[in-house]
Amino acid sequence: MEQAVEKITALARSVAEQHSTMEAAFAEERAAEERLLGQLVDAVRPALKALSSRLKASETTFWPTSTEIATEKTYHPERGVRLDGNGPERDHPRANDGGIGGTDLVLLDDGTFARLDWTGTWTRWQGRTSEETSTLTRITLRDVVETWDVDEIAATLSERLEAQATGRASKTTASARQRTEKLRAVAALLGGRG
Repeated sequence: MEQAVEKITALARSVAEQHSTMEAAFAEERAAEERLLGQLVDAVRPALKALSSRLKASETTFWPTSTEIATEKTYHPERGVRLDGNGPERDHPRANDGGIGGTDLVLLDDGTFARLDWTGTWTRWQGRTSEETSTLTRITLRDVVETWDVDEIAATLSERLEAQATGRASKTTASARQRTEKLRAVAALLGGRG
């Protein structure tokens, strides 16, 4: 019996040391991911205004009359780019009604992260109201590292930047400049009459 106790004691000590080493390695990995995430934010910061859009705070769909539906939306004052998540998501999409839930990770245009937590109810029934609401909570780099995959965040940021760079921005800018010149010409004509 003494040999069994000694063996268990030695194994327990060995397992405890392994676990301690593993926890230290995980802590080092999280710290490295946190540093990398900070560097990613610093790198993308100049483009955040271009990547960011309004963040929906709520959406209500209702029946003002027996034959029409209407939708009202509100937005958070913050703007940002959605990087990951699953909200708002219907719980039973093949049912006639149910709940809405989910969580999204957002990089705000000021370079901080936020979590959008979605709640609500939905229905297919005429005359009943569907509503989804998000709560915006600012979170730290450590929160992001502990919950989301930094590699996926980096890939998503890269995709968003590529899409923005190859998108319609240059065409829209040229169109705005042409319109500005036309407006200046009209203003000059009107100004000459006064």
